[in-house]
Amino acid sequence: MPKFLRILVLIILLVFFCMSLIACSNIVNKEENDINTEHSNEATDLESDFKEPESDGADSQQVRVHDFVSPDHTWGVRLYTKTFESRLPGFKVMLLNDEKEEPFQQPIVFDREDLMLADPVVWISKNRVVINGEWIFDQSNNSLTQIAPKLDWIYTYSFSPDKRYLARCEKSDNSSQFGMEIRLFDLEDLSNKTVYFFPGAKVWTSGIFFSIAWTDYQTFVFDGNLDEQPTVFQYSLTSEKVETIRSKAWSPRNFSDSSFLSFIPVANYYTHAEEIIVQDKGSGAEIGIPGEGILYWVDQEHFLLVYRNELSVYRMENDLTYSKKPIKQHSSSTPVLVDRRENNLLIKYLKSEDNYRFSIEEEMIELD
Repeated sequence: MPKFLRILVLIILLVFFCMSLIACSNIVNKEENDINTEHSNEATDLESDFKEPESDGADSQQVRVHDFVSPDHTWGVRLYTKTFESRLPGFKVMLLNDEKEEPFQQPIVFDREDLMLADPVVWISKNRVVINGEWIFDQSNNSLTQIAPKLDWIYTYSFSPDKRYLARCEKSDNSSQFGMEIRLFDLEDLSNKTVYFFPGAKVWTSGIFFSIAWTDYQTFVFDGNLDEQPTVFQYSLTSEKVETIRSKAWSPRNFSDSSFLSFIPVANYYTHAEEIIVQDKGSGAEIGIPGEGILYWVDQEHFLLVYRNELSVYRMENDLTYSKKPIKQHSSSTPVLVDRRENNLLIKYLKSEDNYRFSIEEEMIELD
């Protein structure tokens, strides 16, 4: 082969070799760019899936629980459950006038673990209503009044059968007055006085739910601590004296004008109670009923017993015999309101949903 042809062939091969290198470099760069683009898209997708919490967390959800209607059916109070910024459930109330909802002069918002045990809305006359044992609203002059500002926390409260008086159990975190006290309020003039005071850390050994029950128009019972033992006390408005009526027991409960009074017997604060004592107030006779949990009287002869996911209705007879009707409780839900309707019982549950949201479920139970 002539020399110039050999040189030409070498030049052509060299050109093809260089073009191949350039092509390979472009392919590599394209793959790298594709990979980088893919990773960039994945990051964008992840960022779009991540959402910041709602800024208005306190009002992110509210669900109507119940409407309470005045005795003359002309106005009412609406109870909502809502989600606080802490993601815990609470309650707020709104005023109902001519079927229109409007806020009170001051927002009324509260949280209770035992809403079912403490009536959240109670009419004491056709124009006056008590809300959460703390506020009185007078519809005749559209005024909202706080019933003697609470110490730090209201554990529970109970109204006398005629709705004249309110007994309230409160906690104080004040360093000079650390403890729990029972206060009595006259709802006519809003005067009040301390009936009993449990000082210091002894209050914490008395459990989560305290209890107050009126046994007649002038007497109520309550639980507390005496010599490191759970004890039930009695206060008389007539004598203005506190007496010990039962030791090694707590959680006295009853229904207004009922002939029965119930207790939970416990040897000490660390003993697991496995029965409930129901007493005939007239004769003093008693019966022990196997069971445990939170007890709520719905009328003069029926009570609910709530324990974990179990819910049962009991009927008491005058001779202290009883019958039991189990109810299947909704999963992941807590009964928050019980409404007696003729021979039926409407139970409203607060159900926990996903993403810290809540809903209300209802169940109608035939009593007998």
